[in-house]
Amino acid sequence: QRPSGGGAAWDAGYTTTSFFLDYVERQAPTPSPGFVKSLAATLTTTSWNKSVITTLNARGMTVEQLWTEYKAWLGAPIGGGGNPPPDPPPPVTTTLPFSDRTNVTFTGASQTSNYHVWASGFAAGAKLLIWLHGDGKYEHDNPTSSYVFGGTNGLVAQARARGYIVVSAKTPDTSGSITWWESGQNRSNYLAALLEHLATGYGVDRTKTVIAGYSDGAQQSAQFFMAHQWQKLEAGGLVIPIAGGEAPDNNPAYSAAVKSKVRLHWAVGSNDTAANSSEGFGARESAEYGEQWFRQRGFRTSLQLISGRGHDLSGMFGGIVAAQLDLGM
Repeated sequence: QRPSGGGAAWDAGYTTTSFFLDYVERQAPTPSPGFVKSLAATLTTTSWNKSVITTLNARGMTVEQLWTEYKAWLGAPIGGGGNPPPDPPPPVTTTLPFSDRTNVTFTGASQTSNYHVWASGFAAGAKLLIWLHGDGKYEHDNPTSSYVFGGTNGLVAQARARGYIVVSAKTPDTSGSITWWESGQNRSNYLAALLEHLATGYGVDRTKTVIAGYSDGAQQSAQFFMAHQWQKLEAGGLVIPIAGGEAPDNNPAYSAAVKSKVRLHWAVGSNDTAANSSEGFGARESAEYGEQWFRQRGFRTSLQLISGRGHDLSGMFGGIVAAQLDLGM
């Protein structure tokens, strides 16, 4: 229970401090999402000093200023007393285990496939990043390789350090080449069902959903998911097509909310053109057209041309995605 009036001082015991830190993170006029987690992470490498709180809260306020504001919010004098407002709502109920798992079977939209998930150490309120593999699904079949997921610079380490549960979703395509773009609309229905399963099962922050993908995974993210299932990101999100990302195959009637809350970033090698492709796929042309198409319809977009690189971006995916996560939704 919250101490009467919030307590005598911000550091007067675990319970008093816990409710105070919860106020800083979630209840203050300008909340500081991830504040407690960042505080804990900082103190693994930094000696304790109360100025750390000043550095990490969204408004740069001192702990004394925050405590005074907190007491006023409770309607209590600085010395204690007063009746606090009702406690925050109960924690979100989660149904999925916060552990790292591979080849988890999932069925949705009458399609079945599997996914890998890196969720150990997280809890409800974490953010979610879904990765869509490229042609050949090498990264999904080799999740420890530094090609995409493995190593300190890999996508898993980089995204987890920024508060994201990472999921590698395998396409439910089972015929011929295993791709995300064949029967693209149908695959987007599966992806939407998987996203909903993960978001509710882990109780994630729905305002910070990220869908990123390489090659045909990039095509799925921009051309199909953002054409047929864009409502799943209406609370807020980030789409990162890498080495691809064609414009939608229809003309969706996007809401003002999704245009204001979803950002899209394309990354592609400057030499990744149809002329340089043995298959005739112009990833650069697709990316440039996709970025222009979304920008003209009012989305916030950006395009990153990686100098001197073709379709092979081995080892670069973690850095590309991390840079965008740091910029926010």
